[in-house]
Amino acid sequence: MARVFLAVSYILFFIVTFAFTPLMAAVPDKPVTAKEKPAVNKNKKPPRKTIKTRRDSVLDGDMLLPAPVDLRSSAERIRDKEMQLHFSRLAQLDVIEEIANQRDDTKMAEWCEQVRRNEVQRHQKVMIAMKRAAMNARIITTGVDQ
Repeated sequence: MARVFLAVSYILFFIVTFAFTPLMAAVPDKPVTAKEKPAVNKNKKPPRKTIKTRRDSVLDGDMLLPAPVDLRSSAERIRDKEMQLHFSRLAQLDVIEEIANQRDDTKMAEWCEQVRRNEVQRHQKVMIAMKRAAMNARIITTGVDQ
């Protein structure tokens, strides 16, 4: 039963698709004469590539370039992520403080200053811990304490 339904549906699809398509659409009504042929300039240069790639682009035309290889160590990646987090938080606090100063909201400005101090302290603790971890790794791998 399912095969019959499938066969009938295919037949109906082809009838509807091709029955209303004119069969002679590709045949021209009259032949093209020499006078009607468009002139071809043989000295014309081929068109230039219109899509240009910027220096830091991740696209080449419309194709995605492969991701660059990250040659940093895991410690460097963690450090860079921490620096990014720290400076993005400070930038957000700068914006909030600027808006508070425009509105003459001293309470909000003081709050921003307190949060900024906490963020700087947090960042210093993290950086000290990372430095200690790096020193411990150096002692373990080389046996040299500097």
